[in-house]
Amino acid sequence: MRKLYYTTGAYCPPDASARNPDFYDGPERSAARVVIDGDFPWIKYDYESLGVEVSAPEEPEEPEEPEEPEGPEEPEGPEESEGLGLSEALAQLDHGNDAHWTKGGLPSVKIVEEILGDASIDRAAIEAIAPDLKREQ
Repeated sequence: MRKLYYTTGAYCPPDASARNPDFYDGPERSAARVVIDGDFPWIKYDYESLGVEVSAPEEPEEPEEPEEPEGPEEPEGPEESEGLGLSEALAQLDHGNDAHWTKGGLPSVKIVEEILGDASIDRAAIEAIAPDLKREQ
């Protein structure tokens, strides 16, 4: 099983187990692969000395932005969003609530839009953040 060490409330895929490095007390022998988000060299050293693959989190590939037609420049918005981020909104989905999921077990785009208060969310945005997110049965 994959072990993920991070201090943020990021999404944890079903094939992994999340761990907070602040409470680290030694390597877990069941780990086949470890992903460490942050600077925790003692955790990396412990797992590498056991022969376990250690890596940093994979960054999703950013889609190429289409070229914008020339015209008047629009004012830019605020640098940081004041509301929830998409990963935090996905973490709020209730696996026991049918309305939060499609019949295929994927997150409901409509519910995610409601949580964020943003009608521009689409399936591609959700899958870019959490490609393996499915409803737990």
